Amino acid sequence: SSGINAEYGGISKIKRDIRNVQRMLRMEGLPPTVVQENERKLEMLKSKLTTTQASKVSDKYKMVRFFEKRKLFRKLKSALRDEEEEDVQEIRDKINYIVYFPLGTKYISLLPKEPYTDEKVIARQSEIMAAIKDKVTSGEVE
Repeated sequence: SSGINAEYGGISKIKRDIRNVQRMLRMEGLPPTVVQENERKLEMLKSKLTTTQASKVSDKYKMVRFFEKRKLFRKLKSALRDEEEEDVQEIRDKINYIVYFPLGTKYISLLPKEPYTDEKVIARQSEIMAAIKDKVTSGEVE
């Protein structure tokens, strides 16, 4: 469980608080200071909700990503030992894919038990791989 969930009480509590603040804002005759304070609170709660949801998704795939990274490091070690330069670069690209995969997005495994058949999934994976490769090449990420 992430720190946000522990400190605030989870997604359902945040959603409940958002609804409460929205109800408060719909009331007639509230002083402007109260309205302003509640609008700020609403923005804060909405941002907290998105970060909590993103961390929940990334936590879900944490173990999968960890094991894939381990497997790829083993492959990298053997490729370096055997001096297979093409394989080394391909494996490094895959490791970058795992490390820099966008958090809050459903993780698309590089090493699935059965190869993907859905064209959308394959296209999305190669799109993300290309974007990460570009970022690494341009130096945005290490």
